[in-house]
Amino acid sequence: PEKKNPGLTPMDWVKFLISAVLGL
Repeated sequence: PEKKNPGLTPMDWVKFLISAVLGL
């Protein structure tokens, strides 16, 4: 993946939530 930033950015959370929903 891309360079990991300290903590999660709002976009990271959006991508994470979308991935979680699609994973359901």
